[in-house]
Amino acid sequence: MKIDLDNLRFFKEKMQQAGVDSAAQQFFSQAYLSLNKNEEQGYISESRIESIEELPCMQSIKSIPVNKALLNELVVIKLNGGLGTSMGLDKPKSFLRIKEDKSFLDLALEQIIKQRKTYGVDVQFLLLNSFNSSEITLDYLRENKQAELAELGVSAEDLELLQNQVPRIDKATGLPAEYPQNPKLEWNPPGHGDIYTKLYTSGKLASLIKQGKRYAFISNMDNLGAIFDPSILSYIKEQQLAFVMEVCERSQADKKGGHLARNKETQQLVLRERAQCLPQDLADFEDIKKYQYFNTNNLWVNLQVLHDLLEEHQGVLPLNLIQNEKQLDSANNDSPKVLQLETAMGSALSCYTAQQASLLKVGRERFMPVKTVNDWWLVRSDAYTLNAEFILNLTTKNKAPLVDLGDHYRYLNEVNRLGSIPSLREATQFSLKDKFIFEEGVIIKGDVSFINRGSQPAFIGAGVYENQTYQFN
Repeated sequence: MKIDLDNLRFFKEKMQQAGVDSAAQQFFSQAYLSLNKNEEQGYISESRIESIEELPCMQSIKSIPVNKALLNELVVIKLNGGLGTSMGLDKPKSFLRIKEDKSFLDLALEQIIKQRKTYGVDVQFLLLNSFNSSEITLDYLRENKQAELAELGVSAEDLELLQNQVPRIDKATGLPAEYPQNPKLEWNPPGHGDIYTKLYTSGKLASLIKQGKRYAFISNMDNLGAIFDPSILSYIKEQQLAFVMEVCERSQADKKGGHLARNKETQQLVLRERAQCLPQDLADFEDIKKYQYFNTNNLWVNLQVLHDLLEEHQGVLPLNLIQNEKQLDSANNDSPKVLQLETAMGSALSCYTAQQASLLKVGRERFMPVKTVNDWWLVRSDAYTLNAEFILNLTTKNKAPLVDLGDHYRYLNEVNRLGSIPSLREATQFSLKDKFIFEEGVIIKGDVSFINRGSQPAFIGAGVYENQTYQFN
C-alpha cells in the first residue's frame, strides 16, 4: 500500500470529529507516518538479539514469605475488548459459557471476590473494554451482577476502562475506510498496548496511585489460568521490579508464535513477534531450543514507574507497531481490505531498563487460553473441573489432551451439533474427520481418532474407545 502523507489530514479530521482523545490521535499519526519508512522498519534482526538461558521460576519464588498486605496495593485488569468472531460469536467472547453455565466474565468476577475474602484485602478490579464490548458488558453487569458489584462496592461503570478507537485504513486508497451501512466498522481499537495510554489519559492511573494502589496484574480474559498469585507480588516487591512478564517454555506447537530475547547492546528484554522477523531469520525464530520462552500476556506492572514513563513520552509509550490486515466487514467478502494499526501491551518490556524488567517462568497451568472451538470443547469436558475458588483444575494424570475437531467444526453453532462431550480425562489425543453425533457415556482413552466416510453424521454410542482409529461408513 502506497502511503500519501497528505492523506493524514483526513484521518486527523475524522478523529477530531469523533472526539478521539489527543494521545490516541498522536499514536495514530506516528504510526501512520512510520508506514512510509524503509522496508525493515519495525523488524528485529537476528544480529541485534541473543537468547535467554536461565530464568527465575515459580518454584524458586515460593520460598519468599507472602506479604498479604501488598494485595491491598493491587488492581487486577482483564482485557475484555475482543469479540469471538473467530469462533462464530457476534458478542464479546467473555460471554462464552465455560463451566457450570458460567462465562469467562462470571468466573473473573467470582474469582476476585473469593480471593478478596480469602485474604481479607481490597484488591480492585477493572475491565479494559472496547467500543465493541462496552455497552453489552455494562448492560449485563447492571442487569445480572448487582450482588457481585455490591460485594466489590462499585457500579458497573466503575469497572470500565474504555479503549480508544482509531480509523481503519482503506488499503486500496490509503484513505480512511468508509462503510456507510455500518460506520462502526470504520474504526478499530488500537490493540491492547493502548491500555497504558488509556490509563494515563483517563486519569485512572493517577487516581489509583492516589488511592494507594502500586501494582497492576493485567491478563487476557480468555486465559483461564491467569489468577493473581500473592507470591509473585512478594517477589516483585523484594526484587524492586517495575515490569514482570510471565513466560512459558515453547514447544513445537508454539514455534510460529513470538518469543523472548535480549538486546545485545543494551541487555534490555525484547519481545519479537513473527511479523517482526526478517525472512532470512525465520529458522532462528522457530528454533525453540535457542529461543525457549513465549509471552503468556500475564503482566505485572508498577503503577508509579509506569506513570513516570508515560509522563516522559507524553502519554504514548514507544511500542512496536503491528500492521493487521483485515476484511472491513468479515460477513461481506466484497467489502474493502483494510489495515489496522495496533500495538501489543507485552512490547512495553523494551521500554524498561534491564534492571527494571524481568521474566518469570511459569507452568502451563497459568496459561490456559481458549482461542478455538477445540480449546472450548476441551475445557467443557471432564478433563477440567471447577474448584471452590472458581479456578479450573486439570483432572488428567499428565498434560491436557490434544483435541482436533476437524474442518467441519470451526464455529460454536457447528460444535453444538456434536451432542454430548465425551469423557477426556484419560485421553492423550482425540481427533475427528467429518461429521459425528456423540451419545452420552462415550469415554476416550489414550490416542483415538474417528473417521467418517459416509455422507451422514456417524453416531458414536456409549462405551470405551481406546488407542485406535475408528472408521465409519
